[in-house]
Amino acid sequence: MNKYTDLDEKLFRDSLLSCRLQRHMQALGAYGFLSRVKGKKHFLKFIPEGLRLLKEDMSESGTEYPALCELVLGL
Repeated sequence: MNKYTDLDEKLFRDSLLSCRLQRHMQALGAYGFLSRVKGKKHFLKFIPEGLRLLKEDMSESGTEYPALCELVLGL
């Protein structure tokens, strides 16, 4: 990556991880809202995969978000 830009690769990857975590949580919230509030039950089938991806990325984050990590890994 540095070959083409002076972007710090570690900073980029750390930022990308934060974006992925936020996106997984947003998607899970949407699945819950659409299935429970809007009655669109077919969105329930996406929750297990969303949780799997969130847990996978959460374990990659190490100790950066301890309270969130404890919550997510306990699901």
